[in-house]
Amino acid sequence: MIRVEVRAGNEVCSMPVSSTYGYQEATGEATMRASESDPTIAESNTVALMLTGKAPNAGIVSVHLFDASSGVELKRIEKLEVSIVI
Repeated sequence: MIRVEVRAGNEVCSMPVSSTYGYQEATGEATMRASESDPTIAESNTVALMLTGKAPNAGIVSVHLFDASSGVELKRIEKLEVSIVI
């Protein structure tokens, strides 16, 4: 199981809403499964996130991937520019 978050500084400003497969609506977590052609590689799983009111209208955010069981951060993408226009 994995969890994906968008953060503005240390503040979580997103909530997961779906994934390609294995989305758990109660927890917001998603499963990962091994590729059929190569069991050492995980199959792609796109997770859709909705930004919350805590997200900046403009600024810099980061995206974090966690192991949902242990809470260990597996990957981080930093310095993503966000600009929300309605």
